[in-house]
Amino acid sequence: MKKFLFFSLFIVLVSSSVVAQTKAKPKSSKDEIDPFSLIITAGSNWSIYSNPANSASAFTQAKQVGGISFSIAGNWPLVKNFSLQVGARLTEKGSRVYADTPYFHIFSTSRPLYLELPIGFEYTHKLNRNFKFFVGVGGYIAEGIGGKTSYSGISGQLGGEASVSGHDKIVWGNPTSTLVQPQTFGDMKKYDYGFTGIAGITYWKLRLALNYEEGLAAIAYGDKTPNPDSKNKTMSLTVGFQF
Repeated sequence: MKKFLFFSLFIVLVSSSVVAQTKAKPKSSKDEIDPFSLIITAGSNWSIYSNPANSASAFTQAKQVGGISFSIAGNWPLVKNFSLQVGARLTEKGSRVYADTPYFHIFSTSRPLYLELPIGFEYTHKLNRNFKFFVGVGGYIAEGIGGKTSYSGISGQLGGEASVSGHDKIVWGNPTSTLVQPQTFGDMKKYDYGFTGIAGITYWKLRLALNYEEGLAAIAYGDKTPNPDSKNKTMSLTVGFQF
């Protein structure tokens, strides 16, 4: 995880100074390219696990949960109105799921914490003197670094059911873990990846953006744990400052 974070910050901070120093001068005011900039954002997430249930799963439904995100990114203009962005993001995802069989009826809420490395391309269109509209597409890779799962319900053999409740730290990358309630998203795969989309507006140096992330990696293990085909889906609303 330290290497992952170091690599992210190295790209954003060190490379930014090189690009800023070597930026070509525009040929004319019409072709003027904006200088390199840093973008810092914070916001709220709404996340859900896709496909929590299938023919081999006891999970019958999933609901969204809220989370938080913080990010820093470098914005490298390539041509007029078109730029490359690379950064690092700390983001809380998750979902609320319900497990239902003759032997257990358990509600659980999983809130995994990821360190992401997003990369994407952004197009900006000037609306008037003060406002700009932007859209972008890209992708991300992420490493699970923390988070918790909480649960409550009934579990046990028929005739010997008992109430269960509690919370555990998410166990990353260990499919044989027995540290968490088995009917929860508590044993998770360590890495995730997917694609992203963004749209928003800027006023002066302020940014308001709506982000979407579609996970492509299976995030859970099989057997008594949740459906191994489940993936992260996240919508975010963020505010930021570009300077």
